[in-house]
Amino acid sequence: MYLTQRQREIASIIDKHIDTHGSSPTVREIAASANISPKAVHDHINALVAKGYYERSPHKSRSLKWSQTNEKIKTKSHISTPVKAPVTTDSMPLFDKEYKETQEVVFIQNTSPSYAHYDAYIVDSASMLSYGIQKGDIAIIKTDVKKDQLKNGDIIAIQTSSSPFEIYKYSKDAARIKLKNDIIKQLYMKDINLLGVIVEIRRKYR
Repeated sequence: MYLTQRQREIASIIDKHIDTHGSSPTVREIAASANISPKAVHDHINALVAKGYYERSPHKSRSLKWSQTNEKIKTKSHISTPVKAPVTTDSMPLFDKEYKETQEVVFIQNTSPSYAHYDAYIVDSASMLSYGIQKGDIAIIKTDVKKDQLKNGDIIAIQTSSSPFEIYKYSKDAARIKLKNDIIKQLYMKDINLLGVIVEIRRKYR
C-alpha cells in the first residue's frame, strides 16, 4: 500500500486521533492540524479511501475507520513506511544528496506503548562499518524521539547542510554534542537537526 508523503501526514493525524479518542477527527480538525484547506483534506481522504486505507461510515462527521484490509497490517504492533533511496544526477554537486520515496515498503514492529512514527532510508555510505551498518542496508529510524531523550551511545540519523541523511554515534556532555563514525572520529556540535534514532538495520541478500 503506497502513500505519498502528504497522504501519510494526513493518515498520521487521523490515526493519532483514533488512537486517542476512538474516532476520527473532522475534516476541519484535520485541515487545522495539517495547515491546508478542507477541500485539500477531502481530496486526500478520498485517495486514502480509494487505496483501501480507510472506510467511511455514512452520515457521520467523524466517519473514517480503518478498513478491514488495513487493520490486518495497520495496528499498534505493526507499521508500514516507504523506503527512501538516494538520488544523484550528473548536474548535482559531488557532496549534495537527495532522498526520495520509492515503491518499496517495509513493515516495522512497533514496541512503543502507543502509535510511533518511523522512516526507512537506504544507507549510501560505508561510514558505519565498525558499527555493523553497511552501504545498501535499510536503516529503520524512529522519528518521534526528542533530542532531550537521546542517550549516550545511540546511533542517530541527522540532516546536515550537505546531506539529508547522515549516521553517527551520539554522546553528550554538559557543554556540547559529540558525534563520530568511521570517517569522522570527533565532531563537536552545539545542536543537531535530528531525523531520529536508528532502531533496526535490514540487509538484503541476493
